[in-house]
Amino acid sequence: MTSIIIQGHGIVGRSTELFLKNFNPSLKIEFNDPPKGELVSDEEWAQADYLCICVPTDLDNNLVIPENSTANVDAAINEAIEKGFTGKFV
Repeated sequence: MTSIIIQGHGIVGRSTELFLKNFNPSLKIEFNDPPKGELVSDEEWAQADYLCICVPTDLDNNLVIPENSTANVDAAINEAIEKGFTGKFV
């Protein structure tokens, strides 16, 4: 069975889950969202096939030309690597 971790359990993460389950109802999907207290175990990180990153990219007004910050995306990727994720990032 294909195992997917979705980083972020907000509207984008929930929509991603609905989209994926629509095409393959047998997927095993776990959410990892530390601010909401939803944490995936180290064992699940090590066994997951895919990671979907669905975290906020807030506007950074400190830049000369404001653009969306990728700090949360970077943090999500780093957390996955630290937890032993070896699958594919999407």
